[in-house]
Amino acid sequence: MRFETAFRSFAESIGVAVVVADGDGVVLTANQAAIELFDDVLGGDPGALLGTRAADHPWKLLHEDGREMPLDQEPAQQARCTGRPVRDQVVGFVLDGGAPRWLLQSAVPYEREPDPAAGEPGGRLMVSTFFDITARRELEARLEQRASSDPLTGLSNRLRYEERLAEAAQRADRAGLPVTLMHIDVDDFKGVNDLHGHGAGDGVLVALAERISALVRATDTVARLGGDEFAVVVEGADVDRARTLAEEIIAAFEAPIRPARAHRGTELDISVSIGAAIRAPGEGLEVVELAADEALLAAKHAGKGGYILHDATTGRLRGTELTVAADEAHAWASYIETLRRGIARSKDEGKLPSSSGAPDSVHRVLQALLTRIERLPPTGQVALELPRERDLGPFIFHQTNVDHWVERLRCDGILDVHMPPAAARFWATLRARIEVVGL
Repeated sequence: MRFETAFRSFAESIGVAVVVADGDGVVLTANQAAIELFDDVLGGDPGALLGTRAADHPWKLLHEDGREMPLDQEPAQQARCTGRPVRDQVVGFVLDGGAPRWLLQSAVPYEREPDPAAGEPGGRLMVSTFFDITARRELEARLEQRASSDPLTGLSNRLRYEERLAEAAQRADRAGLPVTLMHIDVDDFKGVNDLHGHGAGDGVLVALAERISALVRATDTVARLGGDEFAVVVEGADVDRARTLAEEIIAAFEAPIRPARAHRGTELDISVSIGAAIRAPGEGLEVVELAADEALLAAKHAGKGGYILHDATTGRLRGTELTVAADEAHAWASYIETLRRGIARSKDEGKLPSSSGAPDSVHRVLQALLTRIERLPPTGQVALELPRERDLGPFIFHQTNVDHWVERLRCDGILDVHMPPAAARFWATLRARIEVVGL
């Protein structure tokens, strides 16, 4: 027929896959480039395309963003229904669950005049062209991955983190849900690089990325912001979920890290500090980021391996809390200061060895408690922020031994310091908290 002859002369010369179908979507003819393009569907039979419709083949169609494309949205179907051309639409073809083949498809309606002499009826034809852009799409995806990912850990980088945080906030606002933001730092990371080399430091960062990623959902975002700074964005997380996740992350580093690029057998005890903030619907992103930074700074000052949660409802920082009588807490803090002065005086007088003192870890917990008690109001039942419970256990054990030691010193006439009843009640409340959690 004259149309088919003219079509093949033109279509074979342009090197682009071209398929012509009739008004019912039945393929009338296709050039060699189209036969080769769809060879995996045709099973090596060039004629298997002719006389078929798109619905006759086992492929699944995808939109450019990966969503499944209904058959009536395929470009040729759109052009057939509207009578208007559809140009340069990206369509993914998936066969038997394999990787998509991405094609740039255009479809143009063509009104063919009837030619009785040649046996050609009139009517609308659909001329579709296809460019295979799979390689280009894969390259674009790799470039986008490099632009939005941290090359060491594979996590989102700062740019991608900012995008994901904004997207999470928009979704949360529509649903009326909170978003938890965590900022995380490795404690004493500089010491790892200085003592074990930057290869070991890189290994720590990779392990941190893996351990944190294992604790969150696929829909959450874990990002490396730079250096040893990380962030986690969790949609829909309330205070309880934020606390639970923070505790899980801290607990994930109880096991030592064995960096792949460190000396063989090297094991590093690593801890992290976490500042968490909960964004209420409609709250500005800069507010929640500042709150998370403030909470992280407070967590690092409070000691290693702990977390502080910024409470948006009160505008204050909250760690693990214990309800206490404020006057009893102040009485205990005053007793501790009096005890310290008495011990220092006895050392100056030579009654006690100058080398005696608490371990650094115990000293840090004590200082954190005293600082937080100082911030409490004078009276009333109040919430006292506590250091992490696994640090409180050794502190309680040490301080109990100190109390026994002080009692002996009183008997020997070296010290004359007594714990007031109010201070004793606070101390009993704190000890009971540790006994409840089994430390």
